[in-house]
Amino acid sequence: MKLVTFEKDGRSAVGLLNAAGTAVHPVLGCADMQTLIGIWPVLDTAAVLRGEALPLKSVRLLAPIPRPVQDVICVAAYTKKSWAFPVRKWIVSQRHP
Repeated sequence: MKLVTFEKDGRSAVGLLNAAGTAVHPVLGCADMQTLIGIWPVLDTAAVLRGEALPLKSVRLLAPIPRPVQDVICVAAYTKKSWAFPVRKWIVSQRHP
């Protein structure tokens, strides 16, 4: 199961993609992915998966979070762990051969 944002008949919605990856189950009353993430701890996913199923071919998948709230924080955390240390180490090695 994956969380997805999708478009159906010109309207965007959020839902759950089934384990087989063949159908999207809309989460009714949930406006966007941020809301879905917020209610996730209390969401009855089994009930959602028993509900309406839209064939994957009948919807268009969109970016999961079209307008992220914390994009800068995510980039900073990624940056610190990925390239910042090796670059800093290289700069120091160039100053002190």
